[in-house]
Amino acid sequence: MKQVDPPIEEIIYMDLLSFLAKYDATLNNHFIDSTTFRGTSNRVQNDLIKCTADVVMDHIKSEIKKAHFLSIALDETTNVANLSQLSIFVVYWMVFLKSDS
Repeated sequence: MKQVDPPIEEIIYMDLLSFLAKYDATLNNHFIDSTTFRGTSNRVQNDLIKCTADVVMDHIKSEIKKAHFLSIALDETTNVANLSQLSIFVVYWMVFLKSDS
């Protein structure tokens, strides 16, 4: 029977979880101790990706609201299948002042 390699998305996802587990003791312990939940099903993967994206987007939005300078660039390209893809670049500059403490 021929072995089927997992899709690249699953490999990237699992590599990302392993990377995060190196810096998060709770997540690392979960992967070591858990016998039932591994976070590897498609549904769980999609839910975790969406939750992570929401947290990152909220953080970026809050930083942009505090930014002193902001630049936005848009770039659209169409591939050979005539599918269009839009990239949005946001560059912002924040100034952090040292406290007097």
